[in-house]
Amino acid sequence: LAKVADYEPGRLASPEEVEAQTQACIQLLAEAGVEVERVADRDDGGFCVVQGAVRIKGGVTPLAPSDLIMRCPMAMRYVIWDRQTLRPAARAVFGTGVARVETYGGYACRRVNGPDGPGEAPSEHARANALDVAAIRLEDGRVIGVAYDWRGQGRHGAQGRDLLKRLRDGACRVFSTVLTPDYNAAHADHLHLDGAARGLCA
Repeated sequence: LAKVADYEPGRLASPEEVEAQTQACIQLLAEAGVEVERVADRDDGGFCVVQGAVRIKGGVTPLAPSDLIMRCPMAMRYVIWDRQTLRPAARAVFGTGVARVETYGGYACRRVNGPDGPGEAPSEHARANALDVAAIRLEDGRVIGVAYDWRGQGRHGAQGRDLLKRLRDGACRVFSTVLTPDYNAAHADHLHLDGAARGLCA
């Protein structure tokens, strides 16, 4: 897939520019065998504005819940991570494929540390530009959860830790910001992945 930034509408982009870039993004995903549908953009006031919203329908490891919306460039990042990191890592560590990625959702109209923190920067979730990955469900039924497998103390031991660390390392090459349980207590049970303009891998 081409450079994701080429498909990122600027904050001051006109509706026509947003639509043109979104359609180009959808077309590129289609050429890569990924089906997405264009869904309505939303403006919930203030910084809670979603431009270029899509829903992934097929051709990639399913997300749960299945009705997640995200900006099209974020969908591109997810596809790259899925193909280059997630699936190969699951095969390498557990010898099986991935059934789905369990998440705590994508879009949420809130600031970084909650809905009301005055002076807090807007969260990338407020732009549908972030995913919180809670667990990986493998095709054989095993579930590798961030909350209990990140430090290798869950039922999957070192294997669970190995998979999650591989997912983190690969995500840091694709997403702008990757926050893990090593970052702070607020991320003790998930991996935060986003496409912010400036990033951090922690």
